[in-house]
Amino acid sequence: MPTLTFAGTTQKYGTVDNATVIVEFDYFVATNLIIKNSSQRPDGKRAREHALALRVSGNKSALFNCRLIGFQDTLCDDRDNYFFKDCFIEGTMDFTFGSGKSLYLPVIGPGSAK
Repeated sequence: MPTLTFAGTTQKYGTVDNATVIVEFDYFVATNLIIKNSSQRPDGKRAREHALALRVSGNKSALFNCRLIGFQDTLCDDRDNYFFKDCFIEGTMDFTFGSGKSLYLPVIGPGSAK
């Protein structure tokens, strides 16, 4: 899968503008994509170490089979409505935040309930 990376942190770019990908238009769709914030892992000693992978603000946006990798606040579903199907979200804490109304459908695999 293609990988988009950026090493933004809150300290340098602010809380919501440090994301690797920032989507501000409606009807955005991503499929089979890795979006990763590659900044240094937070050590808990430095302030403002949040490292978002994705901030989505466009209404009716959808992601399918994507991996979002960051640290604190990996995904900001900022406002409006979003759909995530078969996506993997990885972070150290507060994986998602924002005022959006999101629907997350899990990956169904061997041994999972259907």
